[in-house]
Amino acid sequence: MGLACILMQSNLPAATVAGVRTIVVSEADHRASIAPASGYSGDTKAEENAWQGNILALAAAWMSTSNNAATWLDAAKKYLVNTYTVANTNGDPLAAWITTVNLYPSFALQNHNFYHPTYEMVAGMSSGDSLLMAKLASTNIAAQLQPYAEHNVMAVWTNNLNYLVMDNGDFAYPASVDWAVRDFEHNSFMAWMAAHFNDPLARYADDKLAQCVRYHQIKNGDGTFVGTSANPGGGILFYREAVEARRTAIAWLHWANADYPTGTITAPTNALMNNTDVSVIHQRSAFGNFSVSYATASRNSIMAMIDAASLNVPTNTFIASRRPT
Repeated sequence: MGLACILMQSNLPAATVAGVRTIVVSEADHRASIAPASGYSGDTKAEENAWQGNILALAAAWMSTSNNAATWLDAAKKYLVNTYTVANTNGDPLAAWITTVNLYPSFALQNHNFYHPTYEMVAGMSSGDSLLMAKLASTNIAAQLQPYAEHNVMAVWTNNLNYLVMDNGDFAYPASVDWAVRDFEHNSFMAWMAAHFNDPLARYADDKLAQCVRYHQIKNGDGTFVGTSANPGGGILFYREAVEARRTAIAWLHWANADYPTGTITAPTNALMNNTDVSVIHQRSAFGNFSVSYATASRNSIMAMIDAASLNVPTNTFIASRRPT
């Protein structure tokens, strides 16, 4: 609501803007009084901290002359820097701000008791959202928040997420996923990685995801982004649609405010990730992606995943899911 008001406030009644500001202040005051959470084994707190950074960054930038602005800015820095955290802070220029451990030493993330690229992406994505909101309201405050929002983002990308990018821009999920399959909801993350960090692989994935999102809409036939893949009978459909609509809009905003509007594009290449922290082996090649997720103390199961290479993006992206035995 606060982000929407920033974007539209010149066209809104003064009373509406004042009402939204009152709510933002109340929520920011509440959040600033709570310390960032910590936890990484099975149930990360990375994404919670990243989400909570949104309201604080928004308030600090939008109402930078408020008596509480310094408190909100300080709390926003704490939440953002404590999103992607590991135990070893040697050499980290922001080590003095770190009070949590939310990732394994390899920068891998577990949630719902398994290796979960979706939540690893969500944490960084939400930090990007915070920086974007601040930038839209105050470039000065955004500049102060930027190093905190960027904290360990590239370390997570280079050690984990970039290995999982497939030729259609989607992620492979070595330990499967418990949300909607192939809903392309990480499009705003890829847009941020491309438009702000100028990463060539993210720029490739962003382009493919934009095509897949639109083609999925066309195939659904009714304008929905996710459609029946979100299991409408399970009550998931409404908020998956809302989330995808929001992230697509934010992806557009990232490009509308891009630090790097253009840059090099690099397609996925052969890569091997062997991550003993989360018991995952993943290989990417020209033929597709193959993963093994083997038994851990928190999840006593073994799973293999195969995702064949796409014949065409977006019209013929072949998808394979796990087969229980």
